[in-house]
Amino acid sequence: MSGRLILLFLLLSCQNVLAQDSVRVRSTLDELCSDRLAGRGYVAGGDRKAARFLRKAFQTAGLSTLPGNTWFQAFYFSVNSFPGPVSLKIDGKSLVPGRDFLVSPQSPSIKGTYTLRNGLEKTESCNASNTPKPWMLFDTTGTGISFSRKQADSLRNCMHAAGNLWTTGTKLTWSVSQKQDRIPEIVVVDSVFPHNPSRMEVRIRSQFKKQHKARNVIGYLPGTGNCDSALFITAHYDHLGRMGREAVFRGANDNASGVSMLLELAHWFSEPENRPRHDLVFVAFAGEEAGLIGSKHFVESDWYPLQRIRFLLNLDLLGGGEEGLMVVNATQHPTEFQKLKQINDSLHLLPDLRQRGPAANSDHHWFAQSGVPAFFTYTLGGCKAYHDIYDNPNQLSLKAFNNCHRLFRLFLTGL
Repeated sequence: MSGRLILLFLLLSCQNVLAQDSVRVRSTLDELCSDRLAGRGYVAGGDRKAARFLRKAFQTAGLSTLPGNTWFQAFYFSVNSFPGPVSLKIDGKSLVPGRDFLVSPQSPSIKGTYTLRNGLEKTESCNASNTPKPWMLFDTTGTGISFSRKQADSLRNCMHAAGNLWTTGTKLTWSVSQKQDRIPEIVVVDSVFPHNPSRMEVRIRSQFKKQHKARNVIGYLPGTGNCDSALFITAHYDHLGRMGREAVFRGANDNASGVSMLLELAHWFSEPENRPRHDLVFVAFAGEEAGLIGSKHFVESDWYPLQRIRFLLNLDLLGGGEEGLMVVNATQHPTEFQKLKQINDSLHLLPDLRQRGPAANSDHHWFAQSGVPAFFTYTLGGCKAYHDIYDNPNQLSLKAFNNCHRLFRLFLTGL
């Protein structure tokens, strides 16, 4: 280890300034996951309210806007949403949205009582005479039958079905869709599914938005040197939103945790004694869950010259850390990964620092595709909830949050 690096460790590790305020971190998590923000998605203006909250948080942290720009970078995309209500009864038994069943994110609106026809039975001929049209039931759990969505679509179209009903033996996982299909689909947990059901009552109210307006939130902190490049710290703030009035996908680990880390780094670096030589740009992206849309828009815009980005650190899924930290793109940038590893080994911050190659799994992707050196980091161990209704703040241990904060700030300052 170089003498300069040792000195850097001593200076930054011995400062009396608190690395992050644990009360503030919990407050940030609670606000981002609150009912008011409705899962930071596309119901009740959740993502818009989250963007406004982050603008104020950036200002409180001491950030300003990039010269010549504003806090918000707007863009538009299509998205299917479920403002509600969403309900399902099978043979008179009411099922709980989010816990017992999920509506597929591309589903249209529907309301009514329907018969159920077994989609696994051999169909001799097409029959369009059913009034009302039945729902096709694909109960594959415990049958040993493998059945694809493509095969289901073929049967569904043949039968002129009103919808598809699937059972699953695995956890329910939701997502965001940029399209709306012709008929709906529902996935039900097999443990609550009645034996040989015959009828179902369903109500789904969806809203397809062709031009939904989203906003990246961008803050700026000038460096102390005469550098012509900047360090970027990024995290997406959007999540899945709400399915109806009951099922709220709060996204504490994904990615209120990453946003909380971004804000704490902003607070740290805004202190005069902690300012790095390089400029710092903090970006909270929207539209990540819909397909990395916000980061793609930023890369394709002229808000900041990509060739001037010295390095980008993307923060996602940082609510655990019992087993360490994963670094995506580490194999692409071995020198920078070794710097991270050297810091971690010297200070024993995390139990493990793992590396993997490129992956299009978060907002670093479009930057890396454009030649910007970038890492995407996420913690290992801890909260197992993911894209479900259980990803709540009280599920996060934040076991490695403090030490990740220390690792990140030392790494960035060393750059």
